[in-house]
Amino acid sequence: MSRRTRIWLWLIVVAGALALVFVGAALATDRSAFCATCHEMRPYYDAWSNGQHAGHAECIQCHVDAGLAARFEHKFVALGEVYAHFTGDTSFPRAVPPVVPNRRCASCHPTVRANVDGFPHALHAEKGTCAQCHVDAGHDVTAAALTQAGVYDPNANPARLGGKLATVGAGSANLPGHVPVSCSRCHDMRKTPCSACHEPPHKRRGECSTCHATGKTFRFRHPTTGA
Repeated sequence: MSRRTRIWLWLIVVAGALALVFVGAALATDRSAFCATCHEMRPYYDAWSNGQHAGHAECIQCHVDAGLAARFEHKFVALGEVYAHFTGDTSFPRAVPPVVPNRRCASCHPTVRANVDGFPHALHAEKGTCAQCHVDAGHDVTAAALTQAGVYDPNANPARLGGKLATVGAGSANLPGHVPVSCSRCHDMRKTPCSACHEPPHKRRGECSTCHATGKTFRFRHPTTGA
């Protein structure tokens, strides 16, 4: 065997070994459990594990476009995230959440309920994105969990929670058809009557607020008087 042949064989072996390492690393970093290896991501991983997407959708299915090319490209984005892990700000939540295009949601949810009382889904879907309304669908992370992990940013939290729709009782909105986003983000609530969303259980006698008022345990982000 000539020296040149031996060199080529060694190059092929080394290239093959590097390819195996790369493929193995790529597959390992595609797993949701890998995200939890960074402590600041642990609350998000735990929330995902206890949510409806666990076992049905991995992190990359929501945060990365489908296809090998997109996943390969994202590895370089992830390298930037690793750099930020050691040198940058690792506090959460971010005031501006990551972008999740509708196409990623639609890959698993091609159809949705057409309407619920007071909330025509199709009409709203035409004017916004899934993630604008379903903010915490992937992982409903609490401030307590972020605090326990040592990554909570109290300054960013009000910016995120400012879009929540309502607070009822212990603090979770339980209005049928409503999701954690502020109606006032798109609508001028000073000009929106209750009847625009709520169907009265009796014959209409005028504007709802002439007889009904919100209680102390209910806080809503629009006036209860005026139409």
